[in-house]
Amino acid sequence: MPMLAAPAIAAPTVVEQTKQTQQRVVVLDFDYSATSDSNYYLSYWRRGSAAGISDLVVNQLVNDGTYTVIDSSLVGERSGFVTDVARAVAIGRELGVDYVIIGSVTEFNVETETSGGSFLGIGARNRETTANVALTARMVSTADGSVVAVMQGEGSESDSSSSASIGGISAGSSENREDQLLSTAVEQAVTTLIADLTD
Repeated sequence: MPMLAAPAIAAPTVVEQTKQTQQRVVVLDFDYSATSDSNYYLSYWRRGSAAGISDLVVNQLVNDGTYTVIDSSLVGERSGFVTDVARAVAIGRELGVDYVIIGSVTEFNVETETSGGSFLGIGARNRETTANVALTARMVSTADGSVVAVMQGEGSESDSSSSASIGGISAGSSENREDQLLSTAVEQAVTTLIADLTD
């Protein structure tokens, strides 16, 4: 009697196996109260630069692929940043994740330096604008509340412009690029922060 071949059983894909073994993490909103000038930070809130730092962290973690990232909005309305480890652990357990990332914006400002002078009604001015952003973060285990990793990220972006004046009439570049400089500095800071975690 001929032997019947056993039905083939499809093996799980590598992607499915990876997702099952990856640890789950949630990123909570970053605290900005430690900035040198929190009012300056708040002036940019919801304008694209300061808003969404935690969202940028989420995006880079997803792209990195080391962890399975859970959306923090699943816990309900976002009620602001979380600095208390016990509360962060409670949120993480509610979402069923292994780790919670809580962070702070420790620097978020724009510095401007100007130089120049005039002689016989002819003047020149140079303007150097630098945006600086610094972040710190902790990864907390929801199993026991221990801090398993500490990360730091920094970003800085500069731009210069110049103008001249003759008899009080000015000409030159005076474009204000503070938002653009801050956005670039934020992206740099987030990139180095994630590299500090995953390297």
